[in-house]
Formats: sequence, C-alpha cells, structure tokens
Amino acid sequence: MGLREADTAAMLMAPFDVETVAEEHAPDLARAAARYGRTWAREAVGNWFGTVGAYTGADRTAWLASLPGLCAALRTADGDGDAVATPLVESAWRAARHQLANRLDMGREEERRAALERLGAPLAHILQAAGSGTADAVVTALRSLPDTVMECLIPALRAAGRQPTAIPEGAPAIGAFQALAGHCEERLTRALVRPVRAADDWSLPPAGACGSGCDLCPDLDAFLTSRSRRVLEWPLAQARRRHIHSRIDLAGLPVSHTTRRQGRPYTLVLTKTDAVFTREREARVRAETDLAWLRENWPARQSG
Repeated sequence: MGLREADTAAMLMAPFDVETVAEEHAPDLARAAARYGRTWAREAVGNWFGTVGAYTGADRTAWLASLPGLCAALRTADGDGDAVATPLVESAWRAARHQLANRLDMGREEERRAALERLGAPLAHILQAAGSGTADAVVTALRSLPDTVMECLIPALRAAGRQPTAIPEGAPAIGAFQALAGHCEERLTRALVRPVRAADDWSLPPAGACGSGCDLCPDLDAFLTSRSRRVLEWPLAQARRRHIHSRIDLAGLPVSHTTRRQGRPYTLVLTKTDAVFTREREARVRAETDLAWLRENWPARQSG
C-alpha cells in the first residue's frame, strides 16, 4: 500500500463498502494488516460493513458468493490475511444472523419459508469462508434456534452440496456442514415420529399476548387452542374486530374471519379452516423428502 501511518490508511479505506472488497485486493490487505495490526484490521472491516442489518440488497448477496474465494486468498497471501478474513466472516455472520432472527419471527408460513430459503446460499458461503473458531460458533448458534430454522438450514446444505467445492478437503467448513447435516437429521427424525394429528383435533398454537394488555387476546387464544371448537361467533365493535383481524393475519393462522352485520355490535365469525390439517400433512411430506435427501447426500454425518 505504501502508507506509513495507520490512521491515514484507515481514513482512506473507510469510505468503501464491503461489496467493493474483492479477491484481487487480498495481497494488499494482508500486507496492511501485518503492518498496522489486527485491531486496525478489525476496525477497518467494521467500517466497511456499517450498521448491522442496515443493508440486505442484491449486491451484498452477490458479494457473499465471492467471500470464500476472498478469504482463501487472504489466508494464503504474504502478511496477516487472517486478520482481515476472520472479521470479514464474523461481520457477515452477524448481519446474516440479524436477518435470520427477523425472518424466524414472520407469522405467515409461506412468506417465512420463502425468506428463510433465500438465506440458505448466503449462509453456506459464510460457512465456506469461515475459520474453525467462527464455523463452530455459527453452528452452535444455529443449533439453538427454533425448528423453523430448518427452512434455512436445508437450503444451505443443498447449496453447499455433498462436498463443498469452494473449499479444500479438511477445511473447517466441511466439519461445520457435517455437524449441521447431522443436527438436521435429528430434528427431522423427531418431527416424523410425532403422532399424526387426529381427525377431530382442531387445536392451533396460541397467537399470544399483543402487548397492549387487551382483554381480547386471552379469549382468542382459548378458541385457537381448543381441540373441539371450530367456530367462534363473537359480538365486537369495529375497532375490536379489527384488532382480532390483525392478530390472525399477522400470525398467518388458518382461521377465516367474516363479519355478520346484524344487530349491534356486529358479530365476528371466526372459523378454523381445513388448512389446520393440510399444512401439517404438507410439512410432514417436506420433512420426509428432506430427510431422504440428507441420508443420500450426507450419509453417516451425525454431529451428536
């Protein structure tokens, strides 16, 4: 780089976004990290990423596909390329984890599943680029998330392939993918041994409290969790009907809501739909398909 002062180097590099950092820059970055130190390198990477969660566009997704090659070039360059590669991967993972958390909270099943599936390939790229410590931390964090994370993990494993070609044999990412494959197999197996829903079981998970302390949400949850009640006729004023509508729609519940405009107040009619059963059947078919794929493509890869 030919820069004598760490502050000057940091100032010149600060305006750049991480999407502009490419494999061709690896030699200069590795030499700069060796010259100015690991603290300088970590701060520079932090400046490139900006605020976690502030950017999720297509440019970032495309850049993540180049991350394994960039990190491999950094680690083999003269100097201290790992001082740049490690915070690059850690920062990419923090941003991905922020997106993952947001998508896991999405109530509508189809939207959530599509959004999590889109995160699969970026997650695979992050793991392919990771060193052993970061890869272990990512796997540990992923294993602690609720079962809906499978909607991201299976696409990540599919994106990686049986033997990831973007990383050398024996690299940390292979063990990380093996651990995730084993963990996914365990979760899918547990899901498939659960009893099939009985034909007269109309129970649903509760929508939960809305946070405003209203008196409607407990009654809504009592209806949702009931095995036998399929229809609820509920005289409510307009604002209270609107609140129940929003709770059902935000949670993506298989419950229709119509208003019978007779009398005062009008009556809100809630009806659990056949999707109570069809969604569960479809989820079981997906689990069976995913488990068969795992056993074919990642055999004997349990992670304990």
